[in-house]
Amino acid sequence: MLEEDMENFNTYLAENKKEARDAIKKAELQTRKKNEKVAIIKEKLEIQADLTGKNMSKKDTLQSLKKYKNFL
Repeated sequence: MLEEDMENFNTYLAENKKEARDAIKKAELQTRKKNEKVAIIKEKLEIQADLTGKNMSKKDTLQSLKKYKNFL
C-alpha cells in the first residue's frame, strides 16, 4: 500500500512538472507573439506619424500657394 501511494505521488509529481513546463512554454509563446504584434504596431504608428507630418507639410504648402494665387 505504501509503495502504491508513493507511485501515485510520483506520477502526480511528474504530471505536475509536465503541466508546469507546458504552461511555461505556452506563456513564452504568447509573450513572443505579443512582442511581435507590439513591434508591428509601433512600426505602423511611426509610418503614420511620418505620413501625417508629410501631409501637414503639403497642406501648409497648399495654403501658401492659395494665398499667393489670391494675391495675384
